[in-house]
Amino acid sequence: MVSKRLPLQKLQRRTDDGTGCDMPGDSLPQRRGCNKPLRTKPKKSGTTTMDGTSELSAARTKMDDVLEVWQLNLQHGKSSTAVLVKNLARVDNAVVLIQEPRVKHDNILGLNIRNCSMFKGTGYQNPRTCIITKGLKSVYCLPQFCDRNSTVVCISYCTMGQVKEIGVASIYMPIDEQVITGYLDSLVQYCNANNKHLIIGADTNAHHILWGSDNCNHRGNELCEYLASTSLEVANVGNQPTFCTGNRRTVINVTLVTRPILREINN
Repeated sequence: MVSKRLPLQKLQRRTDDGTGCDMPGDSLPQRRGCNKPLRTKPKKSGTTTMDGTSELSAARTKMDDVLEVWQLNLQHGKSSTAVLVKNLARVDNAVVLIQEPRVKHDNILGLNIRNCSMFKGTGYQNPRTCIITKGLKSVYCLPQFCDRNSTVVCISYCTMGQVKEIGVASIYMPIDEQVITGYLDSLVQYCNANNKHLIIGADTNAHHILWGSDNCNHRGNELCEYLASTSLEVANVGNQPTFCTGNRRTVINVTLVTRPILREINN
């Protein structure tokens, strides 16, 4: 797809105790962190265009919309959930890719937010992921790629006078299960076959130097081998830890995007 070239920025804030938080404003109390937000800035029409974008853009003669994509692991926390809600109140539109939300009796707690829509991959078995959207008019779930560990939505946007769609996924990869699942592979194949770009925010529980870890493990090697067979690229920048506990600090939260939109992500 062709659209205006708008840079996406990853913004990160971290608390003194080392937890990762990629949201503006208040930091989340830290146990696990987040890679965060991919933000588009408005630009006037007539700028250089290129194939691929991960922002929603208005028609060519109008100002471009601003879209923020946040990724974070709430670690089932009440206080971290409250901080997320507070930060969402400060923005006009956003897509939030959440892993390990606060759950009780198969219900996600604390995220029924005014002017926001919440999508989850399952209504039972204590879902481990969900996606929240705010200020977006055309978003729908892709249930064929959803389960307890994955939530996938499709977002419609206008670029160069045409309405197109991009897939957005929040995925949790349990440490005691396979890294690559049939749901993930089917999603990647679906997006390729339908010419849709894809953004994935994943808690991989995997280590690899490709996304900033200081070591590689079997899970990380397996994930890298899979990525090499797809059009997905790692969008992480630097090696700031996203999981901190005691003296242990690792990078396990990974942002994946299809290759044509990788150039649109800055910082």
